[in-house]
Amino acid sequence: MRPALLTLTSILLAVATQRAGAGPADDGGRLRREGQAGGEAVAGAPVSVEYAVVSSGNRVTLYTHVGSVPLKVDSVKLDGTVQGLATSGSASNLRDFTVFATTDTTLYSIKVRVLRRGLELFIAGKIQFPLPFFIHPLAMLGPGLPEGDHAAVGLGPGATGGFALVDVSDAAHPTQVSEVTGIGGATGLVAWQPDASHTYLAAGTSTGFHLYDVTNPGAPVPLDEVPVGVGVSAVAVDDVRDRAVMVVSVGIIQFIDLSDPQNLSLIGTPVPRATQGLDFAFLNGTSTLFTADDSSGWSIWDIDDPASPMIVTSMPMIGIVSTIAETDGAVFVGNRDLGMFTYTVTAPDQVTPAAVYPGFNCRQAYLAEGRLFASTFSGGMQVFSMPPSGEGEMEQLAAWPHISWSGDVVGTTIHSTQGPNGMLRTMDLGNPPAVLDEFDTRGLGYSVEVYDYGGPIGRVAFVADGTSLEALSVNDPADIGALGSFGVTTTGDLARHAVNVEVTALPSAPNQVLAFVACLGFGLKIVDATDPTALTQAGMFSATSVYDVEIADTTAYLADGLTGLRIVDVSDPAMPVELGLFNTPGRALGVTVSGEVAFVADQTSLLALDVSNPASVQLIHRWETTTAQSVDREGDFLAVADGRGGALVFTFGPDQPLDGDLGDLLLGIEGDDSGLDLNHDGAAGVADIVTVINGGL
Repeated sequence: MRPALLTLTSILLAVATQRAGAGPADDGGRLRREGQAGGEAVAGAPVSVEYAVVSSGNRVTLYTHVGSVPLKVDSVKLDGTVQGLATSGSASNLRDFTVFATTDTTLYSIKVRVLRRGLELFIAGKIQFPLPFFIHPLAMLGPGLPEGDHAAVGLGPGATGGFALVDVSDAAHPTQVSEVTGIGGATGLVAWQPDASHTYLAAGTSTGFHLYDVTNPGAPVPLDEVPVGVGVSAVAVDDVRDRAVMVVSVGIIQFIDLSDPQNLSLIGTPVPRATQGLDFAFLNGTSTLFTADDSSGWSIWDIDDPASPMIVTSMPMIGIVSTIAETDGAVFVGNRDLGMFTYTVTAPDQVTPAAVYPGFNCRQAYLAEGRLFASTFSGGMQVFSMPPSGEGEMEQLAAWPHISWSGDVVGTTIHSTQGPNGMLRTMDLGNPPAVLDEFDTRGLGYSVEVYDYGGPIGRVAFVADGTSLEALSVNDPADIGALGSFGVTTTGDLARHAVNVEVTALPSAPNQVLAFVACLGFGLKIVDATDPTALTQAGMFSATSVYDVEIADTTAYLADGLTGLRIVDVSDPAMPVELGLFNTPGRALGVTVSGEVAFVADQTSLLALDVSNPASVQLIHRWETTTAQSVDREGDFLAVADGRGGALVFTFGPDQPLDGDLGDLLLGIEGDDSGLDLNHDGAAGVADIVTVINGGL
C-alpha cells in the first residue's frame, strides 16, 4: 500500500500546483457555484400525454401537468448550457425512455428512475467531443424514427465542422461510430427514412445544405449538396412530398426538391423571413411548416405548393423566439426571454395554448435586501429567494413583465431601466406587478444607480442613458422628476455611449459626490455630482471600451472589454493614474471587488483575481460560463448575469469543499477548469483516474 499512499500524496500536491497555475499556490481561493435561476428554455420535448422534458440553462427538467400548469418532477444539472434536446424510447414505459441533451462539448444520455417517492432523472452516460469542436444541433436516427438507436450531433464552428454519429443503444456507454467534417459548422440536422431500407440525414451548415445516406451509421455516404455562400441557419424536411426547407442565413426561406437525392435542386418561391428555427408536420393532409420568427413570434405555413407558400396562423410574442419543434400535434416554442411555450395544433389554423415553462436570458443580476434580482430583457424584472437550496434552486418571489435592462434596489423600491426605450420605472417590491411611476429619459437607459444624498435632496437615480448621464429625483418613488443632465458624447455617436455608472464620495474628498461613468469607445468620465442639478466634468481616463466600473476606496476597477481589467487611482479625479492592467482571456464586461479580490464577468468565464498588488494582478480561479456579462456581490454571495445561462449564484473562499472525492480533485467540479491531465492526453478524464490507480504518475 505504500506506493498508493505516495501516489495520493503526489496527486494532492499536483492538484495544488496545477490549480495554482491560475493563481498563487497558497491562497486556496475557489469559486463555487451554488445556484441558478432562469436560463433560456429553448429546448423541449413531450415524453407522453402526462410528461414533458424542458431545458433551462444547464438543467434538464421533467414536468407533469395539472391542466395548463407544469409541475416539476425532477431535474439534472449538466456541465454547460443545454443546446439541444431529443428523446428516444417508448413513453408508455418510462424505464426504457431516454432523454438526450447536448451542451457545447458533451452529449448526455438521461434516464428516468422509478422510485417509491416518485420519478427521478439521472445521467446514465455521456460522450465528450474534443475542442475545437462545439456541438449544437441534435437529431435521432435509426429503426422506428424518431425513436432511434443513434444520435447525430452537429460539429462546429467554421468550415472544418460537420457532424458525428453516436451509437446510443446503450445509454450508459454512448460511442461515436463515425464523423463527417469539412462541410461547415452544423446549424441544423434532420433525419428521416424515405423508405423501409434507408435513413437520410440533412445537415444545414455554414457552407450550405448537405444530404447524406446514414443507413449504415458507421459509414455515412454523401448524396448531394446545395452550396450557400452565406450559410444555412435552419433546416426541416417534408418527408411526405420529398422536399426540404432551409433558411439562408440572410433571412430567406428556400425549398429543395429531394425526389432525386443525388441531384438536389431549388424549387418554389424564396420567401424573405427572419426565421431562426424550423420544423415540419403533415397535418390533416397539409404539408405544414412551423417557423420561429425571432422578435415577431412564430408562424404556421401551408407549403403544399412551394411556389406559393402561405402563412395560415401567425402568433406574435414579445421576446425572441429562437426554436420550434412539433411532435404529434404538440408544438414547443422556445422564447429566449420568456421560456418554453407549448401549444396543441390539430390543424394549421387550430392552435390551443397548453403550458408555459418559465425561463429567461439574463442581462444583469444583482443582490440586495437578501434577494436575487434579475433584469431579463423582455422577461422583465424578476426576484428570487436567497440563499439557493441544496439543489441549487431559488424560488421566484415576484416579477414585473416590463422590459428590464438593469436595476437598483433601495429599501422596498426597485428602480429599473428599459433599455432602448429609455424608460426608468419605480416599483414596490411588496406589490408586484404594480408600477409606482415611470419617466422617459429619451436615451437608451443602459443602467441605473441610486445615491442617497440625505437632507432635502434625498435619493437621486443616475441613469447611464447612452449619450448622456441623467440625474432624476426618486425621493418620492411615485413622482420621478428630472434634476440634471450631463452630455457624455455627441448625440447620435453610437460607438461612444455611457453604459454604466457608479456614484460615491471618495475618502479623499468626502463632501464631493462623484459619478464614475463607464463609456464604450473612449473610457471613463468622472462627473462632479455634488449638485445633481448642475453636473460638471471633474476628470477623464482614456481606455478602450469600458463596460463597467467599481470604486473601492480611491481606486477604480474598469471592465475594459477586450483589453481586460484596468486598475486606476482616482484619488485626484482630475488626474487619474493607471496602477495596473490584467489582460483577461475573454471580454471584461462586469466587475465587483471584495477586499483584495476582484471578480470579473469575462463573457466566457467568471474570474477571481488577486489585486493586492495592482502592478502584478494574479489569476486565482476561473469558472467557465455561457455569456457572463455582469457580476455583483452581497455578503458571501456573488450574482452573475450569464445571458442564456440565466442568473448564477457563487460563493468564494479558501474553505470551499471539493465535493469530497478524489474524482473531483482529478476532474474538477462542474464548470471548473482545474482538473488534472495526468496521462497527458489533452483532457482531464476517467483515464487520469486509471493512471492514479496504476501508480502512473
